[in-house]
Amino acid sequence: MAGNEPSVDHGHRFPSVPEDGMESQTLKTTDKRLEPKLPIFSILNSIEFSDHFVIIGDVGTGKSTVTPIHEYELWKGNRQIIIREPSRAACNALFYSLQALHPEIRDALAVITKDTKINLGGKIKIVTDGVLLRMLAENSIYDSSIYFDESHQMTSQLELCMSLAKKEEPSARNLFRIMSATIDPHEFLLFLGISKLYRMSGHRYPVALEVQVADDHNEMFKTLQLYLDSRPRDESWLVFLPTRRLVENYASSYGGVYIHGGLEGSEVNRIQQRAELDKNLRIFATNVIASSVNIYVDNVLIFDDVIDSKDKLGQKALHYTKVDNNSLLQMIGRIGRFKPGRAVILTDAPLPKKIDPIPVRKALENETPFDLVLLMSKYGLKLSELEFMSKVDHREVAFAENWLVEIGAIDRYTRRATWKGLLMSEIPYEPDFSHMISSTLISGDYQMARFLLASGSFGDSLNHAYKSDHEGVARRLLYSFDRSNELNIKAHLLKGYAEDSDGSFVSKLVANGLYAGFVEEAWKNHEAAREVLNDLLGSSKKRLIPKEVLVDADVNKLKPYLENCLSFEKFRPDERSKRDLRDMRIEGPFFARALTINYKRILFDIVGVNSGSKRRHQTRR
Repeated sequence: MAGNEPSVDHGHRFPSVPEDGMESQTLKTTDKRLEPKLPIFSILNSIEFSDHFVIIGDVGTGKSTVTPIHEYELWKGNRQIIIREPSRAACNALFYSLQALHPEIRDALAVITKDTKINLGGKIKIVTDGVLLRMLAENSIYDSSIYFDESHQMTSQLELCMSLAKKEEPSARNLFRIMSATIDPHEFLLFLGISKLYRMSGHRYPVALEVQVADDHNEMFKTLQLYLDSRPRDESWLVFLPTRRLVENYASSYGGVYIHGGLEGSEVNRIQQRAELDKNLRIFATNVIASSVNIYVDNVLIFDDVIDSKDKLGQKALHYTKVDNNSLLQMIGRIGRFKPGRAVILTDAPLPKKIDPIPVRKALENETPFDLVLLMSKYGLKLSELEFMSKVDHREVAFAENWLVEIGAIDRYTRRATWKGLLMSEIPYEPDFSHMISSTLISGDYQMARFLLASGSFGDSLNHAYKSDHEGVARRLLYSFDRSNELNIKAHLLKGYAEDSDGSFVSKLVANGLYAGFVEEAWKNHEAAREVLNDLLGSSKKRLIPKEVLVDADVNKLKPYLENCLSFEKFRPDERSKRDLRDMRIEGPFFARALTINYKRILFDIVGVNSGSKRRHQTRR
């Protein structure tokens, strides 16, 4: 047997507390000799590593931590192993996991991301989509095994990677490995011409699955409250909720902790360590940890509601929907790796008796592919010469290409990336900020370039900068920097962090309810962008961008750049009353970006044009 199949129980009854509790579970798993093997070992010796293959197996079965190392040892270290992970955080997590699990091959391990480069000569390289794409485009991967790990997270860059890998296969002689817990493998088998499919069933430890069906959304919350109020003895819970505000509020109400995208990695690690010791811990989390963080808990509770994002013709929209099957399986997979457990799904819609994977959600079918078009022009690739797994929306591709031509990032006649396009392709920001920063560099306006490099590094609105229960004090601190320009507030946050030699600025942020991680991640993005831009500028014997962060940009000089953007809109003074501009002093027209959430437009990155700010509009170091 490869593992234990989860048992499924549908019903409306209130959950009973198991009589044996954690004590009996501890007795069952204390003796290491009795611990079951990882399910991967049930198929490992049958895998044909001389051919392409797909592995489907539940979360925590050992796909990522065992399979590539086993292959490396089979080839006696003479074959390069490339492991793709969907994010920088996932790359670093796998790197340190492999170091701990396989100390004998530490010297062979490498991790390469935008901001991390460790042991570049290592034969086992863990990389992001962007790094893998560069390697494939430059034809630097051959006679290697490429592991497309976590293939259910299908970014547009990953699709381009797979397309290039397929095109180059006859000459490069690379072998493909597709691995995931939640994909329908047939589209991968068909697209990449793979014939070998290996499956593992179940988890390392048994997982019982319960579905609680409510009449409506309100009853779902009442049922959630019943579960949390029952407080069974010696049971820990991981509770998935749709928004940051909800996880923070529930953690505060029930004496638990929360995890969402605003936390630093070190804080998440501390929660993981606490979960191993605290038998009554309640962790409230968004789906940010649904497929990348392992936590030692007894049970998982899934509130069947999630915010979905779509980007059509450059316009972003969010709406609430039900959690898809693949995400449900990933969330359920948080348990059953370290000990037996149960998963509870709270929903107001019937679920099937068996939750099967569904076709992967592909970025190319849901987002305007600005980065894809730009990258293809950078590497001289033509859409007509490549095959994609997605059904490419040519209207979206044409929209992206026309905009990039219009702003001068792609040559109108050759369809190759221009100098501006090369600069944009190296800036890991949203398209509009990449566009503005590259424009300022080309015009020689380095002061504005440095301001935009700082303010664009956050990639999120100020609404996500603070804890919900500290909203008042946090917003007072934020808008003390500037009450008419939210981009300037971000620049001030980054400047304070960059110059915080004694930790007093970070302490001030934390004391006022702001997340230090909100600024820390921005600083990483800022430095990654600055360094790669300086590489390009230096190779062309152009002036480099200094490290010091600039603030208080002249709004009159900023205005032309905002007017030439895709996502920034100009609003009339009389539209202030229709918008939530609390804490701000806007006295004239203003620019802002807009996001539609359930048909309601939310404004962020607000910049007043003629506002009577107390600040002089001069750029300061």
